Amino acid sequence: MSVAQDELNRMLDEHIKQSKAERIDSVLRLYANEYVELDMQGRDLKNSIGYNSHFVGCNFSRVDMSDVIWNVCTFTNCVFDGANLSKTIIRNSKFLSCSIKGANLNGAAFSRSEFVDCDFEGSKMLDTDFYKSSFHSCEFPNVAAQGVKHYQLFSWMGLGEEASSLVFNFKTDQVWFKEFRGTLKEFTKKLVNKEFKLDRLEHELLLQISNILFQYISTDKEEEARNAV
Repeated sequence: MSVAQDELNRMLDEHIKQSKAERIDSVLRLYANEYVELDMQGRDLKNSIGYNSHFVGCNFSRVDMSDVIWNVCTFTNCVFDGANLSKTIIRNSKFLSCSIKGANLNGAAFSRSEFVDCDFEGSKMLDTDFYKSSFHSCEFPNVAAQGVKHYQLFSWMGLGEEASSLVFNFKTDQVWFKEFRGTLKEFTKKLVNKEFKLDRLEHELLLQISNILFQYISTDKEEEARNAV
């Protein structure tokens, strides 16, 4: 069933009204529906629960989605620019061709989820958990990332005519890219020396990803050292 804008506005207004009254049943529930080109810009979705819903072309800009719990949801061509996703729990979901620029992902947990062709420019990822999640053809310019956990596989699809994939295993510190198999340090050295056949955009993007991965590793090693004391 597709939910119209007027119906969604009514649900959101009622959710805010109940939240202000501190009623126990003030949790917004978005179950088994399709939401197409709806404008939720700046609205309050905090503490909402979503399940088995599909969002197409929806605007979540500057939305407060902190502390939400959503499961088995698909977001296609949606905009989350400037949204507050801190301490969000999203499981088994897909983000397809979404803009997530300048969003707050601090403390969020995305498990078994997939991000395809998404732009995270300027977003914050402090202590964000991506358990068994994957990224394909995503961009991460100027991302503030520290303490990211459970990044089992990191995948990236190339932007050139011949699509390539980069896979990084955090447990073994091994990178797979084209015919290359080796450590992240060895991979980065080859990148700097321009030993891979890449166009300028691909080269710059892979350098950004490499720097982000080094940040993850450094943070994890520091945490392990602290826990060992």
